[in-house]
Amino acid sequence: MSGDRVTIDRSYLADRAWRVLAGTALAALLAATLAACDSGGDSGSAGPGSSSSGTTAAPPTTPTANPSAPKALTAALARWADFPAAAIPRPIVVLDEFPVPEDGVATNAAKLAFACGLIDVAIRRYPASPTRATVSWSGGTTTSHAALSAEDAVTFIAGTGTPKGLDCSDVKPVRLTGVHLGTTEFRTDRGRVSTTAWIFTGPEVPGDGFSYPAVRQTEFLRPPRKLSDGELAATEIAAGGRSLIAYFFGTPTNAGACTLEYKAVVAESETAVAITIRPLPAATPSPTDMKCATIAEVRTVTVALAGVLGGRVVVDKAGALAPVCPAGKVRTDGAGPRC
Repeated sequence: MSGDRVTIDRSYLADRAWRVLAGTALAALLAATLAACDSGGDSGSAGPGSSSSGTTAAPPTTPTANPSAPKALTAALARWADFPAAAIPRPIVVLDEFPVPEDGVATNAAKLAFACGLIDVAIRRYPASPTRATVSWSGGTTTSHAALSAEDAVTFIAGTGTPKGLDCSDVKPVRLTGVHLGTTEFRTDRGRVSTTAWIFTGPEVPGDGFSYPAVRQTEFLRPPRKLSDGELAATEIAAGGRSLIAYFFGTPTNAGACTLEYKAVVAESETAVAITIRPLPAATPSPTDMKCATIAEVRTVTVALAGVLGGRVVVDKAGALAPVCPAGKVRTDGAGPRC
């Protein structure tokens, strides 16, 4: 894990240079406004570093000086040192694999064909590609992005290569016969999004087909797999963007002497916020011979930030991403906290 670092494609940065400069200027303006007014706006809650008006909220102008921050948190921040948090629009940090959904094929043989990257393309006519693709965020805002053609989507689907250790010698390709424009959903570090997508159909593809976002690859940032999901199940941004509620699994609150309370330790930079959760010493130590049940419960702690979250990523002590959800949008049913 210590060797993983998020790197940014230089061509991606060149393609967005003017937007990054504009984002930096706007971020400085918003920072001055917030400092003067200390307003309770909704910065950071509507989209990736966006307010409800679509503007970019400001990260701190300099990294937080915290000499007592654990070395692990400092290292976690370093892994995201190149992240363009002030870019407009901010990169779409993808936490899912494409195409989606993973079970969007009719048979196990077809699933294996996708895993092997064996695609038989029998599409006679491709529809015209839109100029722009739209991404709708869980906070209610939308962003516009350069579009990907259906032909290029097929290239990415079939061009992933065979994973190491997977025997594809006897696997038959899955056949694609049609494609049309629609929408799909996938997870990002700012919750689930809905986006313009190419919907592919074929004999092994059930129902309405499987999807691939019609968004150009330069608009995405794909972190290393080990940095996609961390120990923090989710975070929730507060109004104003200056604090987070961190969701994690801890001791049950009704476990008597076995119940622990927790605190958050945080370190910040211009591009990231790193958080680790630590248990507090019990007010009344439990007897040494008492056994506590190994049952976890969703717990929360509030994390105060030195500046507006803006477009910065939120990560755990290993640098793995913690999804940031708009205020009131965290769900705790089912599999666990999520946007």
